[in-house]
Amino acid sequence: MSWRARVLSKSTEITIREAAIKDAPALAALVRLEAECAQHTAAYYELKPDFDWIAFTKNKLGRGQRNVFLAYEDEELAGYIEVHVVTHPKPEKHRHRLFVLGRRRRPRNSSPLKPISWGVIEGCYVVQSYRRSGTGRLLVDEAMRWFNLKALERVELAVLAYNEPGRRFWEECGFKPFRLLLTK
Repeated sequence: MSWRARVLSKSTEITIREAAIKDAPALAALVRLEAECAQHTAAYYELKPDFDWIAFTKNKLGRGQRNVFLAYEDEELAGYIEVHVVTHPKPEKHRHRLFVLGRRRRPRNSSPLKPISWGVIEGCYVVQSYRRSGTGRLLVDEAMRWFNLKALERVELAVLAYNEPGRRFWEECGFKPFRLLLTK
């Protein structure tokens, strides 16, 4: 979408819109801030010192089944949410049978599972001064509208177990535990 992106939602001073390539520097600063917060709170994250955050962020924008929505108050970036669609198992590209040395071989990625698609909230971050103002909820609402347009019935996200405020926020948005990932 062009820099003159249409306004998707508006609540008092906060405007939610799709991110554009021109937003990459400001968005990259938020993505980096989020990563630095995770690094300080989780001992197993370590950031590369000379990482190109702008190129990394540009790669997230305008890519088919992926989208990023931004929350702005006037000209100040207040937060973002990154969403995408996952299909599992991946649809087989070649359905014809393969023959190797006269023996029939199943195509790669063959699975007994029928492919299904669901939405994933990959990242969501709200600047500290905008927290508890409804900004995060506006971003989640816009993400859910995007998922609904794609007729997805399930949406997943990950939140660190020790992140009590984050867990409470997502539960208030209607998310419930689905899968438990254990680590040692």
